[in-house]
Amino acid sequence: AVTANVTGKSVVGQVSSQPWDMTPMPAAYTGYTIDNTAPATPAIASVTDDTAAITGLVVSGATTNDTTPTVRVSFTNSGANAVVAGNTIQLFNGVATLGSAVILSSLDIASGFVDIATSSLTNAVTYSLHAKVTDAAGNSSLASNSFGLSIDTAPPVISAVAFGTTTGTLKVGDTLTTTITADQSTYTAGAITVNGKAATGFVNNGNNTYTVTYTVAAGDTNVLDSAAIPVSVVLIDAAGNSNAAFTTAPVFSSAPGIDTVLPTITGVTVNATGAVNSTLNVGDVITATVDFSESVTATAGSTIGILVGSTTRLATVTAGTGTSVKYTYAVTAGDVDADGISVPAAGIVLNSGAIKDVASNNALLTY
Repeated sequence: AVTANVTGKSVVGQVSSQPWDMTPMPAAYTGYTIDNTAPATPAIASVTDDTAAITGLVVSGATTNDTTPTVRVSFTNSGANAVVAGNTIQLFNGVATLGSAVILSSLDIASGFVDIATSSLTNAVTYSLHAKVTDAAGNSSLASNSFGLSIDTAPPVISAVAFGTTTGTLKVGDTLTTTITADQSTYTAGAITVNGKAATGFVNNGNNTYTVTYTVAAGDTNVLDSAAIPVSVVLIDAAGNSNAAFTTAPVFSSAPGIDTVLPTITGVTVNATGAVNSTLNVGDVITATVDFSESVTATAGSTIGILVGSTTRLATVTAGTGTSVKYTYAVTAGDVDADGISVPAAGIVLNSGAIKDVASNNALLTY
């Protein structure tokens, strides 16, 4: 036994006969590391609208009808605080999270950005979007730049369509002004047709009305005075919303008729009065009768060529209305024809006259 004096007190104990091991004990190993470096701040590089009628990039502060726009978030993929695969990106609206966080892949890192479709956004709400990156240790970056976005999914509302001409019959070449009344004065033209043909000259009048012009062309559908002219109107707002086609046409009593069929020549015949043994003399009358596909009105002035021998003589029109127009020529001294009188092709010349149908369409004069 050994007695030791420690600070004035006696201690009795046993002393081992073995030498003491003075090797220091190692520190306890926990397997933990310390990472308090936040990832680099990301940036909202762009927002894309994928919903018709207006698609493409959206500027900050704009309005869109896409309730799940695509947000491109770019980030730094090199350096001490580089964003790496396995980090997550979270979109926010103000301080509130927007949808779920996206885990970045190695492909995202190589690209330097990731495209994120937002969760469904709400109509008539303005959003302030930004993004943050969070690493595996839970460190979050500073918030990205803010991107403002308003959602508008309400389509234009059209209440009426009216025609500038309400009576009579339109012919080929005539124009029909159409006025559209809507709920706002900020719309642009979508597909607008009148009588099945695309209207032109869209004008915003600034008072919730818009005008377009329809020009009647040959081959367009005829419309009787007792029938309505069909219309189809689509307008588009700034967000890209378009209405279902408005097809309520003005009633027939507030619309003109349309006649697009041009009168055509169906035949030409020649006869004469005063002939003796099929021979004409001075003063005898040659009549060329031109038949048309519909009733026409011929005014004085036009002529038709009649071939007498080798000489073309001009027969003058007899003014009137009907499906046939007559031209007459009185044989004069010196006229000689031994092989029969004929009418050359395309022999009608209007001069100061006209041949028109009831809608004032000019007749086609080829035969």
